[in-house]
Amino acid sequence: MVQVKPSEQRKRRADRMRRRYWDDPEKARSYARKWYTRNRERLRAKSFAYWRSRREEILAKCRARRREAARHRPPRAKLSAEDRKIRKLAYYEKHKERILAQHRAYRNRPEIREKMRERRRKNRDTVLRWKRDSYRRNREKILTWQKALKRNQSPEEKAKRLAWHRAYYKSNRERIRQMHKEYRRSNLKRHNLARVIKRRTDVQFALRCRIRNHARKILLGLPSFASRSHYLDLLGCRLSELASYLESKFLPGMSWDNRNLWHLDHIRPLKTFDLSDPTQLAAACHFTNLQPLWAADNLRKGYRWPSKEAERLNL
Repeated sequence: MVQVKPSEQRKRRADRMRRRYWDDPEKARSYARKWYTRNRERLRAKSFAYWRSRREEILAKCRARRREAARHRPPRAKLSAEDRKIRKLAYYEKHKERILAQHRAYRNRPEIREKMRERRRKNRDTVLRWKRDSYRRNREKILTWQKALKRNQSPEEKAKRLAWHRAYYKSNRERIRQMHKEYRRSNLKRHNLARVIKRRTDVQFALRCRIRNHARKILLGLPSFASRSHYLDLLGCRLSELASYLESKFLPGMSWDNRNLWHLDHIRPLKTFDLSDPTQLAAACHFTNLQPLWAADNLRKGYRWPSKEAERLNL
């Protein structure tokens, strides 16, 4: 019996497999997949053992192949910083979901979360300064993104977000109030300037401030009403309706642009009401008791009642 060499056996086996593949490629691929599934762990262990035993040799071959490929590769055009930035952005947009999923998986690892907490604790001032600088640089972008997020939220997501905010405020009420007080105290000039600018440019805000100040003056000495009365409840209408009502009462020359020249006057002065009576309080603050009046005329009118205008209207 003629003994066949191992190399010849491998060659014959390869020929048989090649003929079998070309006779029925789908069957051959199915057989190969099943065989790999059955022997996956053994093949992986064998490959890893081979890698460990010949690690330096394999790495040397890989480096040599890379050098050879680089030697024959045509020179690559040097990109400018702007072109590199565009290429990176295009790659990010193309693989955005995969990149974000990888980042989330990395950040949610327990050891990474603990490292991030420890880093924030050790560098609290630096982290806060970085956050403030980042917000100033990207303020418009962040606000646009937040508005779009809120606008596209489903009712369930909105209810969940509001519930979370309420629970957080309830559990951290004192700390949040203290933070707000400190912020207002340290940014008082900027806050006041912003309110002045807004009152000059926003009619609804200016009306709200005026009505709130009127109601506040009324309720300051009435603790029985201060806890459950609101200036809009006392007013009896919405601010948009009040604006339309006042516009219908404008005297010649009046407009919202010169509202610093006229006052929001109570037709019947507040001093003529018994404000401890809920009925009279409601009548005193009702929008029908308001009118726009030139500042000089309002100061001249004072607290007289009935006034000449009221007598003319039979009030």
